[in-house]
Amino acid sequence: MHSGSLPSLHYPFGLHLDAHRNPYEQQIEDEISRWLDKEYRFLSVAQREYYWKCRFGMISSCFYPKASYQALTVGARLVVLLFIHDDYTDNYSISELRSYLLKSEAIMAGHPVPYEKGDMLHQFILFKNALQPLVPVEWMRRWNYYLNYFYEG
Repeated sequence: MHSGSLPSLHYPFGLHLDAHRNPYEQQIEDEISRWLDKEYRFLSVAQREYYWKCRFGMISSCFYPKASYQALTVGARLVVLLFIHDDYTDNYSISELRSYLLKSEAIMAGHPVPYEKGDMLHQFILFKNALQPLVPVEWMRRWNYYLNYFYEG
């Protein structure tokens, strides 16, 4: 076996990650806490407490460091939605999961789907409604295509 030295890793950014965080991080963290309390009604108190500690605002701030507050809000909705969505569907059978995913895809495509206010499907409606003013129709079509691709994976 040949041993050799590997070149040093070089990062295109400094080690001070605070420079790459959105200035609205604390505001969006507070907003997310309100969403968890008011909009994610299906979560138990213990689940809400767990998600409060996940620091979705910090994650969103790092994902979207230069976003306006409106765009950061949309990005944060997506972050929260995807994390909770993953946990929410963990115990679904394949047929339950496929049915659920078809409903979420239909919502994102603008089709009416029955839901209850505060349930998981409602979160897709809130996300779609927040996203639509920021993107053209073609972009939404592309999003929906790749959402299906994501689900198939």
